[in-house]
Amino acid sequence: LILWMSVDPPLAVEESLEFENLPGLSQISCKSENGIFEAMSFFYKGLLILSSCALVFASRKIPSDFVEHKYILFASYNTAALAAIILPFQLVSDDPTLNQLLSIAAITLGSVMLIGLLALPSLLVAFNIIKISDSSFGFT
Repeated sequence: LILWMSVDPPLAVEESLEFENLPGLSQISCKSENGIFEAMSFFYKGLLILSSCALVFASRKIPSDFVEHKYILFASYNTAALAAIILPFQLVSDDPTLNQLLSIAAITLGSVMLIGLLALPSLLVAFNIIKISDSSFGFT
């Protein structure tokens, strides 16, 4: 981080926003001159997602008593899929408001999907759709 900040420090930039009912409105955002910091942050996040996917793949043969790898799997693949969908839209858009809305939508959708995937086995057991002795969800 210190190296990134010394090579390409982000600066506060004031941008004017064009709205019909609010003339003269401006927004201060953080930008860098040549984009190295932004590219490195995307690379770092991608590296974290890939390493978590590799961790899940390596731990797939762990006994079902230790089911933490399933939660890591859900979170990793969910994040990777949403990043693959949202990131191209953010890279081609110059509108900071649209980029922020896309980020908020991706985080919200990812959270809802992850909670749904984690709660699904409990809901299936609670509504007697599956029996507790069913080993497909790791229950014994």
